[in-house]
Amino acid sequence: MTGTQEVKSWGDFLVTGVVMALIGLLMIIFQAESLDIVLIIFGVLLIIGGALNVFGGIRYGDNAEIVSGVIQIVLGIAMVIATNLVSDILMVVLAIGLIVIGASNALGGLKAGLEVKERIIPIAVGAAFLVVGIVALFNLNDTADIVMIVIGAVTLLGGLLDIYSAFKLKTL
Repeated sequence: MTGTQEVKSWGDFLVTGVVMALIGLLMIIFQAESLDIVLIIFGVLLIIGGALNVFGGIRYGDNAEIVSGVIQIVLGIAMVIATNLVSDILMVVLAIGLIVIGASNALGGLKAGLEVKERIIPIAVGAAFLVVGIVALFNLNDTADIVMIVIGAVTLLGGLLDIYSAFKLKTL
C-alpha cells in the first residue's frame, strides 16, 4: 500500500473545532476567571500525576520519582488552594520576561558597528517590550485578562479552522 495516508474523519475535525471554539469563546468572555479554572484543572492533574509518581517510586524503589511526585503534589495543591497567588506569580514572570526581552533587544540595537537604520527597529521593539512589561508588572489583573483574551482568540480561531476543515473534508 504505497502512497496511502489515513486522514481524520470530518466528524473528528468538527467535534474538535466546536470544542476549541467554545473554549476559546469562554476564555475571551471570562478572561482572568478562566485562567483560574485552567490553573485549578492543571493543579488537579498535577496532584494526580504526582500521586502516581509517588506510588510508582515506592513500588520500584525510585527515590527521584518519589521526590518528583511530592513536588508535583505540592505544586498542584498550591494551584488549587492559592489560584490567585499562582496567577499573579505567572503574570509577574510574564512581565519580567517582557522586560528582559525588551532590554535585550534595546541593548542589541546599541551594538557597535550597526548603522543608524539597523538600530532603529531593535531599539523601538525593545522599548515597546519594556513599556508593556512595566505596565504589565504594575497591573497584573489586566495583564491576566489580556493574556486570556489573546489565548482565547487563538483557540477560537483554531476551532473555527477545524470546523472549516471538517466541512471541506465532508465535501470530498
